[in-house]
Amino acid sequence: MSSEVTLINPLTTRKWRLPPLGLLYIASYLEEHGISVKVIDPLSQGREDYSSQSDYTGITCVSSQFKKARQIARKVKTHNPETTVILGGVHPTVATEEVLSDPNIDIAVVGEGEKALLKIVKERIKKGTVKGEMVQNLDDIPFPARHLVNMQWYLKRGGVVFSKWLRATSMMTSRGCPSSCHFCINSKHAMFGRKIRYSSAEYVEKEVELLVSRYKADGLFFVDDNFVLNEKRLMEICRRIRRFDLKWMCQSRVDTLSRQALELMKDCGCVTVGFGVESGSERVLKALNKNTKVEDAIKTFDLCHKLGVNAFATVIVGNPEETREDLKSTDRLLERLKPDYLEIFYLTPFRGTVIYDRALENGWLIKENTNWMNSEPQVEINFTIEELREIRKSLLKMNYSRSQWLRTYSKNPHFIYDVLRYLAKEPSFFFKWIKGEQDFFEDR
Repeated sequence: MSSEVTLINPLTTRKWRLPPLGLLYIASYLEEHGISVKVIDPLSQGREDYSSQSDYTGITCVSSQFKKARQIARKVKTHNPETTVILGGVHPTVATEEVLSDPNIDIAVVGEGEKALLKIVKERIKKGTVKGEMVQNLDDIPFPARHLVNMQWYLKRGGVVFSKWLRATSMMTSRGCPSSCHFCINSKHAMFGRKIRYSSAEYVEKEVELLVSRYKADGLFFVDDNFVLNEKRLMEICRRIRRFDLKWMCQSRVDTLSRQALELMKDCGCVTVGFGVESGSERVLKALNKNTKVEDAIKTFDLCHKLGVNAFATVIVGNPEETREDLKSTDRLLERLKPDYLEIFYLTPFRGTVIYDRALENGWLIKENTNWMNSEPQVEINFTIEELREIRKSLLKMNYSRSQWLRTYSKNPHFIYDVLRYLAKEPSFFFKWIKGEQDFFEDR
């Protein structure tokens, strides 16, 4: 007997070993309401077979995945013409008409997917747009249906928690963000809302307990946009999960982390916090509507270094208003911050953002629907593609190195074992990685 609903996570990159939590929340919500669900996840299942025998087939899709999603929809319809194909996620939310213009896509879900999918199945909807209703109490959604994907693959030891080599996975404990950075979907559409909705500390504790007891996780990455914003709740979560003796990391803004909170976080297993630094220029930060100051980054990174918590910085290059002098300011800031980990991204005008609209208006856009990992420049504002590549390379070379990453893990016996095992399988791997031609254990 086939499942009533098949949910598909399109394979577009292997760079991140993180389960598709959004899709798995939808799956668990449907299962709780008596609907049988199958999840197709080529990333963990090791094969791209998108055939669906279900009455309804849902495909999750950000804009950079739309081309792939259309190919999948066509394959699904070819093998099962009677299935109703649903596209959900960011792209159908910001480009509904484009999605529905595809003859193989029957329904576009705008916004959150749990209640929308349930409504579609219960009311036997076959065509059109269905607006998702936000789940106000996140405790009402069961834990993600991780049993529907290959969690043992996701939990292979790796660098999900920076500075550690653990059986680690991701968790999401809130939805929404009060900020409206111009490069983010929240700048126009606020898909999850500007008012943050939280899972309770008790709910978080129970999910952590499940990951530890059932899946033997020893590390966690809290992928919330800003895990530390509600300090009272944060501190309660820390006290509740201390007993599991986990190592974990989270994300924060540079202007929201207090010393009191960070001290407790470290005591309860936090080893790394990620920050969107973006630029060392106040003018560029303003152009991005970041609403932070350079001084905020300096104070917060100093605090992390003082307390012994790793600080992970992300920076964006190729921004509006950005000049050579601004880039020098970014370089000076990184030298001052001394981040333990650093990633530099090219400004990417994702559909449905203020930056995308400005890119169209000003003729900046040179590429669209490219890989979401942002591996190539997408816009030319004040610098050419070649200049942007050189800028990124130079900033990384001056402020971070692959050898620095390697030294971090070199004392970990699990890491050494995996390196030796991988080298035995592919002796040329290490040299390719040093040259930047291959990601570390991307396909192991």
